[in-house]
Amino acid sequence: MHRAKISASAIRPNTSRLRSKSVYWGLAELEYPANYRDNLLVAVIVETRQGFENVREIAAVDGIDMVVLGAGDLMADIADDFAALTKLGTYDNSELNRLMAEAEAIVRSTPDCWLGGVSRHAAGGRELFAKGYDFVLPAADGWLLTDAARSILTAMRG
Repeated sequence: MHRAKISASAIRPNTSRLRSKSVYWGLAELEYPANYRDNLLVAVIVETRQGFENVREIAAVDGIDMVVLGAGDLMADIADDFAALTKLGTYDNSELNRLMAEAEAIVRSTPDCWLGGVSRHAAGGRELFAKGYDFVLPAADGWLLTDAARSILTAMRG
């Protein structure tokens, strides 16, 4: 089932995972349609306990180039009381730390599969790189939109 989904994502047969990495940004508009399949990177986001428990199988699926580990959503999934998350203010949780460490080791040891992660700030991004992550987003869309909206509102209020 997973292989069929990956195949449907436009990875051409006979294209290796390494050649499918999206490393040639800036292609001219007319070149892109002719070349995107050779430069496509397929990433999956693992954000639940079930996903983390199956990360070895997920990372091994032919055609997946990167596994992005979602610590924030994992924390929400493993929390006993979702409402209590607003009081935590931290990711310091033994089960979260165990699942993250296990998944990081598994993905790092999977040939031709990059390890990706998301951080709320630059220092966290540096920490992820130091832990062996291949790809780090130092912010996510929701955070960027929130920060931008706050900045605009502050400027409008004078």
